[in-house]
Amino acid sequence: MPLSLKAPASTGMMSAFVAVRNALYNKGLKSEMFVSYEPCFTMMNEWLKQLFGESEGKENKGLFPTSAIFSTDLHSLGQYIQQGERIMFETVVNFKQTRDEIIIEADEENVDG
Repeated sequence: MPLSLKAPASTGMMSAFVAVRNALYNKGLKSEMFVSYEPCFTMMNEWLKQLFGESEGKENKGLFPTSAIFSTDLHSLGQYIQQGERIMFETVVNFKQTRDEIIIEADEENVDG
């Protein structure tokens, strides 16, 4: 079931984020996947994995941090996310405005669609 915290970053929102992560961990979800649809967020995802891995991965406890950039990783990981073992939850980072808008024009020679 998706949970959405759609609010400006604030102490209250961050407290809610921490509480939700803890509740999901206590329900048996042991891995958190940081997801974004923006390729420019790749290195931020890497930093989040380092930060959460080093901070929480102690004393045989903590969420295992992983990440994905969709749509690049959606093909390779999507099947597992949708139908694999229920051991993870996703934290999706959305951007209100992107740096660039990329429009891919139709190509009649491209039979893949």
